[in-house]
Formats: sequence, C-alpha cells, structure tokens
Amino acid sequence: MSQQPQAACWPQALRAVRGWLTPWSTLQRYWRAWSTKPPPTALQELINTVGSGRPLDLYCPG
Repeated sequence: MSQQPQAACWPQALRAVRGWLTPWSTLQRYWRAWSTKPPPTALQELINTVGSGRPLDLYCPG
C-alpha cells in the first residue's frame, strides 16, 4: 500500500520561504543603500547563511 504525499500547507511553506528570502534581500538592499564598500565579514556571512536557505525566525514570541 503506497501512501499519497501530504498536501502542502501554504501558510507554513510561505513562512519558511520568507524566513530566508526576506532577510537575504533586505540585508543586501540596506547595505547597498548605506555603503558602496563590500559588507563586513560578519554581515556577509549572515547574508550567505540566509541565502543558502537557512531561515531566521521572523516570528518571535511577544
């Protein structure tokens, strides 16, 4: 008996994508608006980390 794949839960999928896409694009945009130099090493590592698909938790408990 084969199991059918579970249907995607769109709100969860969107949160997962936004968890890495939003910080990745925002960090780069803000840095380019602020400076013409390359980002410092720590910031570039953060940009690379979220760009590789490792999300940041954007929904911190209040």
